[in-house]
Amino acid sequence: MMNCLKIDINNLPDKHLKELIINLDNAFRKFGIDFYLIGARVLGRQMADILAQSEKLEKRIITILGQNTTDIENSRMGTIIASKYNIDLITAVKLLEDLLSGINDVSHSV
Repeated sequence: MMNCLKIDINNLPDKHLKELIINLDNAFRKFGIDFYLIGARVLGRQMADILAQSEKLEKRIITILGQNTTDIENSRMGTIIASKYNIDLITAVKLLEDLLSGINDVSHSV
């Protein structure tokens, strides 16, 4: 889905790690699973632990992500991501949705 964000596996230090990543990527793609969407959700879960330290910040981030995922055509964050990574707006907003879902998976105040 997002070839523009591919990891440069040639810079990885371990030959076996490179092979593992290639095989996992191929297997996931075969079943329509996208590494980047999974990564966005995992990142959201990790962010939730940090955001839990400030209820005010957590609510603000959740609100901003919510605003940028409910109206795709007017999503400022989605537009920036789409432009920077040369992807379509729907894909960019889907990344934001998964980021928000990850936060909400473990959110402490919502």
